[in-house]
Formats: sequence, C-alpha cells, structure tokens
Amino acid sequence: MKVLQINATYGIGSTGRVTKLLHEKLKEFGHESFVVTTVVENDVKIDDNIFIPCGKFSIKLSALHARVFGNQNNIASASTRKIIKFIERIQPDVIQLANIHANFVNLSLLLNYIADKNIPLVVVLHDCWFFTGKCTNYIDENCFGWKKNCGNCPKLKKDIPSWTFDKTGTMLCEKKALFDKVKNLTVVGVSEKITEDARCSNVFGGRNCTCIPNPIDDTIFYADNKISCCAKGPCRIISAASEWSEYKGINEFVTLGEICKNRFGDRVQISLAGSLDKISFATRKRLEDAGINLLGTLSTDTLADEYRSSDVFVSLSKGESYGLSISEAMACDLAVISREGYAEGDIVRKYNRGYVVGNDNCYEQIVNCIAKIAFCEDSGHTKSGVLEACEPQSVAEYAKKFLTVYERF
Repeated sequence: MKVLQINATYGIGSTGRVTKLLHEKLKEFGHESFVVTTVVENDVKIDDNIFIPCGKFSIKLSALHARVFGNQNNIASASTRKIIKFIERIQPDVIQLANIHANFVNLSLLLNYIADKNIPLVVVLHDCWFFTGKCTNYIDENCFGWKKNCGNCPKLKKDIPSWTFDKTGTMLCEKKALFDKVKNLTVVGVSEKITEDARCSNVFGGRNCTCIPNPIDDTIFYADNKISCCAKGPCRIISAASEWSEYKGINEFVTLGEICKNRFGDRVQISLAGSLDKISFATRKRLEDAGINLLGTLSTDTLADEYRSSDVFVSLSKGESYGLSISEAMACDLAVISREGYAEGDIVRKYNRGYVVGNDNCYEQIVNCIAKIAFCEDSGHTKSGVLEACEPQSVAEYAKKFLTVYERF
C-alpha cells in the first residue's frame, strides 16, 4: 500500500513525532510511505519519500495574506500545486491530512483535486481546525458556533489571527462543501472527546468518525528505576510544549512558580521545556524571578531524559485534543497534575496517574496536589505507585489500526 501523509512538521513537536513514527513503522511493515512537510528534525536525512514544497519566505507571505484578508482556506496556491504534482508522481492509495494549518496548503485546491481523482482521504484531528471556521480549539471561549455556522468569532485575533476581517462563517461553509465532495473519507480523532465533537460538527456530521489515540515511542519514553522523590532532594516539576503561549499556560506558570517559591522554597523546582520565541522578555524575566528553569527546545531524547529525572508533570494548557506530552511523561513514570482542559483530564483519569483540577482558581488545588505527591501525603500517586497503570499505545498498534482504516477503502 502507498500512503502519503501531509503534516506541517516531521519529527518536531507532537504531530511531527507522530507523523515520523507512523512513516517509519509503515515502511517497516513493507508499505510505501511518503510525507509532505515544511520542517524536519535536524538529524533527519531528506530522501525521495519526504517532500518539502516551500520555504520559510513563502510560508510567511501566505501567513501575511491570511492575516490581512482573513481567509485561511485559499492561500499558498503555489506550494499546493507542487504538492499536487508530487501526488501525481507517486500515485498514493490513500492521503492522510494531519496538521496543515501552517500556511503551506490551499485547502480548496487540494480537496478539489482529491475529490476529482477520488483518492481515499483520512483526516486526523490533532485539533479542531478542520471543523471550525479557523480555531484550533474552542474550549477556552466556550464557543459552539462550529456546530452550525461560525461568525462573530471571539478568537478572531487568536490562534491563527485575522487582523480585520471575520471570514470564519465563510470558511466553515467552504470546509463543509469541500469535504462533502470527498466521497471516500474517514475522520480519525486522537481522543474520544474530539472524535465526538467531530460527529456533532457541521463539517463532519454524518461522516465516518473513529478514534485512534496517539502512540508513544517506547524506545525513547520509558521508565527507569529511580527512587521516589519522597526519598531524595527537591521535587522536580516539569512541563513541556512545542511552543509556549498564553494558551499553553505560560502566564499560569508565572503565578504557580511564585506561589511554589513562597510556599516550598527550594524544596520544589520547576522546569519548562519548549520554544519561548513568542514569549515576551518581561514574561521570561518573571518566570526566572519565580525560580523557573527555562530549558528551551530539546531533542526528543533529551526531553525523555528530563522526564526521567523529574517527579511530576504539570499541564496548565487551556485545552489539549489529546495531550501527547502528558502521555509521554506518564510513560517515563511521572505523576501528572492537569487542569480539566479539553481531553487531557481523561488521560490522567484513564491511567490513574495523578490529579485533575478545575479550570478556575486552580493554583491552590495544584499546590496541594504537589504537596501530596512530593512529600508523600498520598502514596497512591507517588512515582513508585503508578507505573503499572500506564500502558500507552505502541507505535506498532497505532500503525496497524491505521492500516485497518486504509484497507476499508
């Protein structure tokens, strides 16, 4: 079978790591696998199976167009024509769209081509962008316009912003019409929550929707036999994001760091992994003043090592469609403290790996949970007590489930 994945990144960030894992496992199983992407991991060797249709300047130009005119569906025509030529050359049996809202795909051009050629299509929902006007998640604004029609968007200047025009209603109608043309379509959500939302959406209601959770690379993310944090030095808390932002909870970590510094002193240490390029100097200074260690962007191997040397993973994101970082941390035997958010609370509860706190006034709850885990006030959620409960999906299982989806076409 010949499979083409289209994702903004390869080997970088959560969706990029998942794309790479599936690509490599499909090849290992004897299938032909191809990837269209814009950014690859530094140590990845580009070959004929990985296609980059455009450079940074083209992406920035498309991003500017989207911000000025407000329409994300009809940008990046030149790079999309190159993608179509690549598709014509390799003749895939199935095309899989993942995270494509990175200013390199013209959705109208691509979906019209796929529909005209009747190529089976799998859409993987790593976020809500495919079934909303433009938002990657609606939960922080509690907006449900996507169920019927968007408009008067409360996140117009957030996520992928529009500076002036609100085209969210038009874009949602376009997405509905475009996907309606694709007869061989399967929608795959990475969590039960986002899969159910897809079933209720205007765009994918009535289509075949199924859930396949993201996999964990257990050759990288695994537990060791360290002693519990209760028996050694300070409790090490870590969190990670591909790119830190207000949505990912960077401001909340400023507050949490200040509270922990005042309450625990040097008995608790907090580290943040991930890019801080979009974080202001003032916010970085406040993080550092609160005693938070800023690790920056780490390789996957180094990130896993940081997890294994830590005790607790804290998620303060406003909402994650799955929470791959949470699952990877759990695979390294970390207890987790998470806000309810979108789907991340379900993962913590499923594996009984820690605590889920409410979204409002969460700091006191989080600090109390840290005390329970770090200072042995609750042995059921210390590092030594939770490993057996965590059995994340392997890459092989993940690939086999997708092969089953492909074969149904």
